[in-house]
Amino acid sequence: MSGAKGIHSGHRDRVRQRFMTEGLSGFQPHQILELILFYCIPRRDTNELAHRLITRFGNLNGVFDADINELREFGLSEKSAAFIKLQRDLFDKLYYPYFNKDNDALTIDDAGDYFVNRYIGNYSDETSVLLLDPKSSMLYCGTVPNGSIETEEDVQKITRLAVMYKAGGVVLARNIPEGLLLPSKQDIMILRTVRHYLLRVGVELLDYILISGTDYLSLADSVQYGRFFF
Repeated sequence: MSGAKGIHSGHRDRVRQRFMTEGLSGFQPHQILELILFYCIPRRDTNELAHRLITRFGNLNGVFDADINELREFGLSEKSAAFIKLQRDLFDKLYYPYFNKDNDALTIDDAGDYFVNRYIGNYSDETSVLLLDPKSSMLYCGTVPNGSIETEEDVQKITRLAVMYKAGGVVLARNIPEGLLLPSKQDIMILRTVRHYLLRVGVELLDYILISGTDYLSLADSVQYGRFFF
């Protein structure tokens, strides 16, 4: 047992030292999660656990967005589940002022900047949903169910989420790690369908934002698309 502890301890020291030397730029998603888990799970191989969590929830965003009860059902302790949720809540706390500056309404730049920062280091093609109250303050932000919007059922889930939170508006953002900031035919179809479903329950689709690295395209602010959909 002491030998196993020594092996894990040496591995943890090497991972921490690598982070202190290189930052997170060269880390894979499971390695980032493994490093985070070091601080809430003192004696366990967190590498395997990190792999399983990402497989279960799709990616890092999916893990951080998961409900505490979901994480506990996966086998994490309450302490570990709370620590993982802290990562997302801390990020949202840091960037929450974008949505509450002097009680001003949400701006396109606010949402674009928020999602650019949210997707730093995330190389998955996935879509997030941001729910806002009638005063444009954040109610919820998370990866859409299944990570992307592909079916009418996926759209219905987003609609139910908006109703559950009593949202006044919805912003969708799709991360495109590699590719041009241009909406695909699938994006346009999704835009039409989501807008149609939300209008039926009295919720406004405020924007559909495409993210690629540090750049973004707001379709609501686009001359070509904004006047037709927003």
